[in-house]
Amino acid sequence: MIQAVLFDVDDTLYDQLAPFAAACQTFPALRDLDPAALYQTRSRRGMEALIRMNAGEISLEENHIYRMQMGCRDLGVAISEAEALSFQAVYEHEQTRLTVTPGMTRILDLCQTRGWELGIITNGPSDHQRRKCRVLGLGRWISEDHIFVSGDSGILKPDPAIFRLARDRMGLEPETTLYVGDSYEHDMAGALAAGWCCFWLNRRNVSLPAGKAQPGGMGDEKALERFLLEQ
Repeated sequence: MIQAVLFDVDDTLYDQLAPFAAACQTFPALRDLDPAALYQTRSRRGMEALIRMNAGEISLEENHIYRMQMGCRDLGVAISEAEALSFQAVYEHEQTRLTVTPGMTRILDLCQTRGWELGIITNGPSDHQRRKCRVLGLGRWISEDHIFVSGDSGILKPDPAIFRLARDRMGLEPETTLYVGDSYEHDMAGALAAGWCCFWLNRRNVSLPAGKAQPGGMGDEKALERFLLEQ
């Protein structure tokens, strides 16, 4: 029986592709690229950069440059460091308009109505991720002390230690705690390693990695809502 639900933020509570695609349209070099494909390559390179940044090897600015330059390079497009930083500035501006999707709003309301404890576990720089949480208005459902950001702890998903940190601070029981996220590699793998129940909000219809454990549930927002109503 579920007693607590914790969520990822990016591409879970809001559609991360929307502000990203809007930012791409302002740069001629990016307009002919598929925003979804660039989003994927940039995200993969972004995880590489985030690991290096957490280790103190690169700065936040170098992180922004690396992930965008390398993400573009993976698709055969070269951009300068200045262009990478300019893109980041435009993308951050687009993120000031973030809203929780209607489906996830219903889901958060449902969880609150059920009396379940709610929280966040997200990767990224602390100020940046917490700013997104404020823009999204998550304080309506989730208290500030139930938001766990890798930039605060130095622990990145899928390391189960960040899930254990949330468990200890919130007084959770793994078997009655559900984690919802969009990435199998970072969200599902970490939650499963921590012994939590998990639901893969698979917005991009990615195939389950071969040989990997099946999450407790998977699908779109409607599937998640049905899953929660059955609990």
